[in-house]
Amino acid sequence: MKITALLSLVASLALPVSRGLQIADNPPTYFGAVNNAAYLTWLSNQNIETRYDNSVYMPSIDQASGAAVHWRVDEEYIHLAVAARASGWLGFGFSDAGGMFGSDMALFSINNPGKIVDAYVVEVPYPQEDSCQHDWVYVNASAPSLATAISRSDSRFNPEAIEGEESEEFVMFETRRKLVTDDAQDIQLIRDSLIAVPETRIIAAWGDTPDVSFHGTSVARGSIRLFKQDVEIPDFHENMNRNADGSFFVGSNRYIIPENSTTYEDFCFTRSDLISQGVPNTTDMLSIIGFDPVVDDGPSAPFIHHYIVTGIYNASDNACDNGAGLEMVFAWAPGDGGFALPEFLGANLFGEDGFQAFNIEIHYDNPRMQRDVVDNSGIRIYYTTTPRPVEMGIFQVGDPMVALFGQHVGDGLSSHHFDCPGSCSDLYLSDGEPVTVIREYLHMHIAGTRTTNEHIRNGTVIRTAATEVWDFDQNGNVPVKQDPYEIHPGDSFRTSCFYRGNQDTVFGLASQEEMCMAFLYYYPRKVFKVEIPEGSFTLPMMCGYQLDWLDNACFANYTQGGILESDDDLGRHFGKQNSECYLGTDAIPQVSVDVETPAAESGSSLRGTPAPSPIEEDQPVAATAQDDAETQPAPEEAETAVAAQEEEPEPAAQDQEEVDSIPPPESFGDALSATASVSGVSAIGYRVGCFATLIMAYLWI
Repeated sequence: MKITALLSLVASLALPVSRGLQIADNPPTYFGAVNNAAYLTWLSNQNIETRYDNSVYMPSIDQASGAAVHWRVDEEYIHLAVAARASGWLGFGFSDAGGMFGSDMALFSINNPGKIVDAYVVEVPYPQEDSCQHDWVYVNASAPSLATAISRSDSRFNPEAIEGEESEEFVMFETRRKLVTDDAQDIQLIRDSLIAVPETRIIAAWGDTPDVSFHGTSVARGSIRLFKQDVEIPDFHENMNRNADGSFFVGSNRYIIPENSTTYEDFCFTRSDLISQGVPNTTDMLSIIGFDPVVDDGPSAPFIHHYIVTGIYNASDNACDNGAGLEMVFAWAPGDGGFALPEFLGANLFGEDGFQAFNIEIHYDNPRMQRDVVDNSGIRIYYTTTPRPVEMGIFQVGDPMVALFGQHVGDGLSSHHFDCPGSCSDLYLSDGEPVTVIREYLHMHIAGTRTTNEHIRNGTVIRTAATEVWDFDQNGNVPVKQDPYEIHPGDSFRTSCFYRGNQDTVFGLASQEEMCMAFLYYYPRKVFKVEIPEGSFTLPMMCGYQLDWLDNACFANYTQGGILESDDDLGRHFGKQNSECYLGTDAIPQVSVDVETPAAESGSSLRGTPAPSPIEEDQPVAATAQDDAETQPAPEEAETAVAAQEEEPEPAAQDQEEVDSIPPPESFGDALSATASVSGVSAIGYRVGCFATLIMAYLWI
């Protein structure tokens, strides 16, 4: 079976009508359609909607306040136009985990007109200047005057002065960046048009101070599929209406969000709960075929930070926490949409070894401690009464049973490693056929700082999945941006987790305790049947510490690396100081600026007010990097550059993925042939995994 046969999945992934909190490709409705004339005028004057292929709006805590992002991609660059309701500064960035930590960003402020500051964040709560300042290229900007920004920033100390006012001021800029920069302080962007490649996480923040400063609640996050234009998007709900026999809801029901800044709440749905919603009361096997996030369209929507859905096998009808096994079914974060399995693939529901119950853990974020906010969010799961011919499975590696339960992680920086032997894949793939991994998630908890999963064949590491900067508060399960791959008999894995713990940090099941594992979503599902005097049972594909069944074939060797001396011992690539900077043709950008009043010069644009960043005017940069004077024009020169500004080049034609010649899996026949000519996937959230097996009681993910 060829890895590339996975490309046939793309036509089965669909974009739902609603993308949760995000709004796509409808600029007049952005910013709550409230006092957004300045933004719409900018779109018209700069021909934004003509020059860019896609757009998305990410609201903040208030629907009228957020960030609008327009983009297009050619073979080398991503071109961006970003806008926010602000009068001082605006930042936009990419983030694998979906938050500020581990992000690569572009910053514009009115105190530095005609300039984009290339910045990044590792694990400190403020941006640092990239030692190579040419990767983000300034194109143009529009912003209020400096006097306006000072007036509005001062009004923070007199909130009554602007009470009830909806600002008509916007900060807007255009920029471009190479997809691949070879810069350790940049996130490298890859083609994400395939279903197996996760969407690209994006973040934005803005403010009214003349320089970049603490953003407070003026922040938004979401996800986009950069190469969205590569494929025509089928409609998720049309797909479900055509193929599903029914659906059921798992989520909150008139839940009052507590007056706490952060709340994790679990909601259990037993077999009886599902039957009460119309699922057939049968011992026959059903097939789950689709997942549709439901975000309450009422006032609670901005409070839904993320959630994780788990399925339970062999659970009693009274609880979700005493099953013989748990499996992650779906994970949602802002920007994610629905997921439809291809027509040959399904997940078992009921029957002998299907899911019997579900649990959803919702993370509520209530920074303003608001009271009496009622929520009805969750997920709608679609099923068919006719079982699908192929089942999705999960291969878990690391410590899936949390065999280290109660052991100390380590006080300070520490590392822990789990080596899964090749005998495990030999056992489960005894027919000699490989399985295809379409998605991989890495999992730790709150003390995690970095994690990797190495795929080893014949003693050589052939692929490494990594989350360079772990941020549990943003997600909980991070999908790895990579293409599909195959696991062959004899392949082994090394799962490594790095923590920043204290004397009280231990391994365990709670979010405040630690785990170390990786979930590899694959097909077709493999199990091993075990016969015992009491009967028989099946073991899903799993390899972990102290798994002493099956003659120790899947017993992972555990090594504690001990306390690390410094962050340099984490093996982290992102954020390293660049030894040199590549200075290509984009070192001198095209420039135009539309700022009402020329801003006073003030050193680095990262010096915030009133909470200054540690970036100082005399901060050293890489020895071979160009000075700002060479790479960016002075403000007075920017004024004269408007008329002479070169037009943005038209995007180069996209090279389509070589899909037409890719055969589908032999056993799937014509089920895939109609989809083989599709080269990519739309902007949907595949934060989805189709199922991770955690065989233990009382597991919290």
